[in-house]
Amino acid sequence: MDRTAVGVIMTQNQFSQEQAFAILARAASTRTIKLRDPAASIIESVGQTLRQGITGSCEGLPPKPLPDLTYLPAP
Repeated sequence: MDRTAVGVIMTQNQFSQEQAFAILARAASTRTIKLRDPAASIIESVGQTLRQGITGSCEGLPPKPLPDLTYLPAP
């Protein structure tokens, strides 16, 4: 799961694997939660976005944005 989330961060932000992992680790550390929690949130958000794209507009459901990790400085 963590690898998938790192891949998402790498793709969306054009970060290296090390930078993406550092962002994920910092997000977990800042919130004092396990690494798997922000990773799961990222994967869930991407999954929902993909499902909406596959099934159409999912009428009545607002799109769920990806978690905002931009407040964390890049390593």
